[in-house]
Amino acid sequence: MTTSELAERALEFSPAVKSVQSRVDQAEYELDYVSRQNYARITTYVRTGFGDGVLESNQLDDQFGVQLTKTLIDFGRNSADKESSKARVLASRASTESMRRRLYEQTLIDILEARLADQNRQLYENRVKSLEERVELAEEQLKDGSTTINIVTRFRSELAQARLQQVQSRSRRDVSLTRIAQFSDTDIPPCLDQVSLRVLLAPAIALTSEEIIERMDNDPTIIEARELLNGAGADVKRAAREWRPSVRATGFVSQTYNSITDNLIERDRLGIEVTVPLYDGRQTQSRVGRFRAREDELRWSLEQTLLERRTELLTNYDRRNALEEALAAARDAEGSASDYLEATGKAFEFGAATVDDLLQAEAQLLQLKSSRLTSEAQYDAALAKLIFPLSIPVEDWAFVPDHDDGFLPLGPFKPNRDRGDVSEFTVPDVDPLSLPDFWKPVATGIVKRLGGGGRVVEQPAPEPSSEAEPEPAPEETD
Repeated sequence: MTTSELAERALEFSPAVKSVQSRVDQAEYELDYVSRQNYARITTYVRTGFGDGVLESNQLDDQFGVQLTKTLIDFGRNSADKESSKARVLASRASTESMRRRLYEQTLIDILEARLADQNRQLYENRVKSLEERVELAEEQLKDGSTTINIVTRFRSELAQARLQQVQSRSRRDVSLTRIAQFSDTDIPPCLDQVSLRVLLAPAIALTSEEIIERMDNDPTIIEARELLNGAGADVKRAAREWRPSVRATGFVSQTYNSITDNLIERDRLGIEVTVPLYDGRQTQSRVGRFRAREDELRWSLEQTLLERRTELLTNYDRRNALEEALAAARDAEGSASDYLEATGKAFEFGAATVDDLLQAEAQLLQLKSSRLTSEAQYDAALAKLIFPLSIPVEDWAFVPDHDDGFLPLGPFKPNRDRGDVSEFTVPDVDPLSLPDFWKPVATGIVKRLGGGGRVVEQPAPEPSSEAEPEPAPEETD
């Protein structure tokens, strides 16, 4: 299962995403309810009782009829309700998208951890195989007296340590794979291929701090905070308009049974009803004050969210740059250790180095290889935290209805609607000149895997024109 497929599976299975999505459904139903508040209403009724001004005669009136009411003018109350409900819909959609992005990011990081553990496992497996061969050879040499028991014991000790590290790496890999399987509800192991992961992470390699700041307005966490503030402002307007009058059209048709005269009296009426609030015990003022305090709270919350997201994104950007330098240094150190091991091996063959010198050089190279793999995983994890200011290769803002609410796919990722599947996405072309040196070897693999969907491109040669261009006329010479 590819990385993208696994992440989409985790999103589909996640109870947290489903829970947040249910809030979107609630908010949309609430918006639909508010939008119909001023529609005409038709009700039927049946009434019975004594009265009609002649209580002493025990006159019994049975009345039934149909009533029609329609709000004509509410002086902005319903429009404020719709504005508030729409803001809550947008906030809940943004909250859902934010949850999906966090889950997708965590899935990528889990896969990176599993890949690192698997790489270390392979590293120590090779180390174990090499030491097993040496122990076997040393034991044979011990029998014919060409080596000593100390050398054999030294090899055995090193072999035991390598086996322990191999078991620990395998255990860490299995734990990571179990975690991924639980969150994605699948027993299919993920693809720990390095190329497929870096295809997803490639857009974050050349991302600049200016581009991060420019795209902050499209961050779902910030959108959620902004829409909550807009909804609070609409609530303030709605509460303040309680003092305004209401104008409604009313009408009814009814029949009343008179028990004294034993006949039916038909009545009907069509008219205009105007209600004007005069006094409500200062309840409206209290509501306005409470909603204004809530608006102030959300305004400062938005400022805090902007500060936190800006800090987080720029910190991730600086971390990416620092890890890129650290990874380059780790590769240089690994190359130096490899050269030193080669020289020590030759010296050991000629008796100029001891077995301890050889094993120490091998252990140093092994440690630096593991350190380089860790630096690669950390660098890729930093990239995973930076792809979200661009976009996310899962369902885009598909929660938005057909009308434009300002939610558009972000950055270079676009939903591939031609295939009828919004979970598909396109990867932007990557210029190899923008890749770090240690990424260039995977360029060929990326081209083979993508087959032209998102590709590593060289500067294309100009295509010959289909129309033959006229040859220039020869210059006249004297």
